[in-house]
Amino acid sequence: MTRGDTLKPQRILIIFNPVAGRRRRRKVSRFISACAAGGAKVELHQTIGPGDAVSVASRADKQGYDTLVAAGGDGTVNEVINGMLQAGVTPRLRLGVLPLGTANVLAHELALPRRPERAAAVVLEGQRQSVAVGLANGRYFAQMAGVGFDAAVVAAVKPAWKRRLHQGAYVLTSLQMLHRFSFPLYRVTVDGETYQARSAIACKGRHYGGPFVVAPKAELVAPSFQILIFERGGVLNTCRFGFALLAGRLHRARGVRLLEAQDVLIECSEGGAVQGDGELLTELPLSLSIAEPRLEILVPA
Repeated sequence: MTRGDTLKPQRILIIFNPVAGRRRRRKVSRFISACAAGGAKVELHQTIGPGDAVSVASRADKQGYDTLVAAGGDGTVNEVINGMLQAGVTPRLRLGVLPLGTANVLAHELALPRRPERAAAVVLEGQRQSVAVGLANGRYFAQMAGVGFDAAVVAAVKPAWKRRLHQGAYVLTSLQMLHRFSFPLYRVTVDGETYQARSAIACKGRHYGGPFVVAPKAELVAPSFQILIFERGGVLNTCRFGFALLAGRLHRARGVRLLEAQDVLIECSEGGAVQGDGELLTELPLSLSIAEPRLEILVPA
């Protein structure tokens, strides 16, 4: 991983989803106190709805902030990243993360602490890591983008279940979707070579769904993806892939092809949703590439 020194943050803007619950509010308060005790000027923005974090993050650089902190799950991080990069982020503006959400895949990838005081120490004293993010039909994603069964689950999961059951909401929704999803045929073109698939996941990082490793050779700093192509569909194969995921062997499972890629095109006659970082991102057809601007993320020293 490529890391560099960082100047101590002077002005920090925290972007937080206030519907996250009282326990998470207390964590944000502890994080603010720790940052303020470290000498930083800290301001809090509580989002008012979907897309608000994108809008706020897009203005942060011009408003003089040097650090943006996404306080939440992968969805909050994704919105903040989109706001930063859509605005043409400068190297001066860095991203910090206070993990509060369901899966926090990026937090697992970067070994970010969940305890607010330790997370504040990373923001105040950590190092910069310059990462290459993915671009999916004009939308940015940090960790992964997928089509097929996993995107159908993301589209179907209920927000109330996510708040109450956390990762269990995805497990329950997956069980419901097993007999509903039709497993259509996707045409996946990877750097000019075409493959047939029933699902596909393009990974910028190693982790998926939290702590599970699906693409061992993927690196956030690399200007490429590791893409998993699932050549078989149906209930039995999906269950088999699920057990392989839990065992850390999904990339070696029968019927799974793992490739490195810079440019990917995914098409399906039936259309369909695309998930990115665990949130609905766009619709098929899907063009995937590596974004030109790199993102500076604060990580443990």
